[in-house]
Amino acid sequence: MRRRPRPHRRTRFRGLSSPEGSQPGEINLARLLSANLRNALSILLLQLVVIVIASRLVGKLFLMIGQPRVMGEIVAGIILGPSLLGQLSPNTMAFLFPAVSLEPLRLLSQIGVVLFMFVVGMELELGDLRKKAHAAIMVSHASIVVPFFWA
Repeated sequence: MRRRPRPHRRTRFRGLSSPEGSQPGEINLARLLSANLRNALSILLLQLVVIVIASRLVGKLFLMIGQPRVMGEIVAGIILGPSLLGQLSPNTMAFLFPAVSLEPLRLLSQIGVVLFMFVVGMELELGDLRKKAHAAIMVSHASIVVPFFWA
């Protein structure tokens, strides 16, 4: 008994197909992006990409003017925050950092801080710390005592 081959069926993405007059199976890129940016993971990945690119660019700019890269990364955070981006372009701020997506971003940033502190702790030289313990204690005490008497 011979089986007849099934006719080839073209697959189309439901709800994402192109308007009339285009090839069957083509995807409307704008609709695809719009549908994907409603997903929480997509928004988080977009936020991470924007943050990393901005911090790298501003960090390199600060290196070129003789400042530490970390200062540029801090300024990039200020640029992307509500102080600057939120004031200059509220729509862009609402698109990149919607209020519902800030909690996952905050959680991921806290995990990053914990991992960073772990790496710093792994590289800590206790011998160097012992040599500078007296100076560290004096600075610590001064930072407590001076504001206490000025207040």
